[in-house]
Amino acid sequence: VRDKVCQRQNNYQLDSLGVFNGDPATILAVDKEQNSASLELWDGRILKYSEADLSQISLAYALSVHRSQGS
Repeated sequence: VRDKVCQRQNNYQLDSLGVFNGDPATILAVDKEQNSASLELWDGRILKYSEADLSQISLAYALSVHRSQGS
């Protein structure tokens, strides 16, 4: 919880606005029973990531310029 993460690929299924490669987020909660997590995106949206979607994020305490250009 509170770890900084970054979306690594575009995903139009998580939200009607889409989540894009390079979007930073913060982990708000982890549900170990359902293997899911709630994330707050940089723009304030809160999304629930399922187990399958979690593979699309990585820790992001430091980002390269190339990775941050996506956001």
